[in-house]
Amino acid sequence: MADAPSRVSTLRVQLRFLLDSLAASEKRAVEADARREQALHAVEEAQRQLKRTQAACETSAVTQQSQAQIDLERAKVRIAELEMQLGKENLGRDQSSTAARQQVLDLQAQLNAQSIEITELRLELERRNNALRHIEETHRAQQNEVLAACREQRRCRDLERQVQSLAAVASQSTLLEEELRGANAKIERLESVQASAIAGEQRLRQAELAVGQWRSALQQTSGDFGHDDPEALAHFVRSLKAEDEELRKELSRLAIIIQTLTDENAMLEASASRNRIAITEAKTHATALQRQLDMASANEARLTLEVNGLREILSAYESERGQSEPDAAMQQLKKRCEVAEGALEALKADAASLRATANDVVGLRELCANLSRQNAELRSSAPKGNHSTNAAPL
Repeated sequence: MADAPSRVSTLRVQLRFLLDSLAASEKRAVEADARREQALHAVEEAQRQLKRTQAACETSAVTQQSQAQIDLERAKVRIAELEMQLGKENLGRDQSSTAARQQVLDLQAQLNAQSIEITELRLELERRNNALRHIEETHRAQQNEVLAACREQRRCRDLERQVQSLAAVASQSTLLEEELRGANAKIERLESVQASAIAGEQRLRQAELAVGQWRSALQQTSGDFGHDDPEALAHFVRSLKAEDEELRKELSRLAIIIQTLTDENAMLEASASRNRIAITEAKTHATALQRQLDMASANEARLTLEVNGLREILSAYESERGQSEPDAAMQQLKKRCEVAEGALEALKADAASLRATANDVVGLRELCANLSRQNAELRSSAPKGNHSTNAAPL
């Protein structure tokens, strides 16, 4: 019983929804009827338009058929006229055909003669084309040789710049050699100072030993000075103190000198490492220069052989042509041959300059070897540390 109102309300809602759906369906049915009426009216209008179009087409077809019949009659009359004119022309053509045949025979004879002449001209043209093609191939090969010579010349210029840089390295190596000589002199002075410092240390030890002996003697005789001269003893003690003070000053001065020379030795070792790097680079440049010099010599020999072969080809071609006038291609080939010869001469000059600098390279290698040997001697003779001794106080 409790669910009855809810079911009634649900049924009412469903009934309202069904009524709304029915109203919407009726509305859509009315709209569909209206569209159907419009479609029927459109179909009727289209049928009427089709009938009007068919009537117009039938009228136009009848008109065109009559016009075509008229044109056909006119064409038949024109054909008859043309047949009459053609008969007249055929009669005149038969009369002139005999003379035309004779002219055709004459023209065929002339054509045969011209064909023979054209064949001969074609053979001559083919021969000239073959010769020109051979000249072009020779010119192309020569142009490649000239380009190779230009590249070789640029390479030689690069070698000259490298030689200049090697000369700068050689001058720098000379300066480094002078620095090494100065370093050797400083090392000799350092060794002499070390020797004098060692001698001073020995004298200081002897003086300290003597002072210790005098101290022990004074301690033994501190209560009785009757038998000794106290003034002489005091004078001797003062002289020992003064000598000890002088030895201490000399030792400190020698320690300062040793420290200074040690610092200079460290600087020289650093510069020696830089010198070794520069020497290694100079050796590398010298090796590359020698390799490029060998390549330039080989290229020079190859280019000389090719230019000689090109000269032989030119002489053979000139002897084959005889006394005829040289054409433009031959003149151009001669000019380019002269250019190749000029490039060869320039390459020979560059190779000669490189050979002249080869001795400088050998000298540079010897200088590098000397510098390496001096650096090794410098490293072996350099002192390893300071020699300083603190004297015992009096």
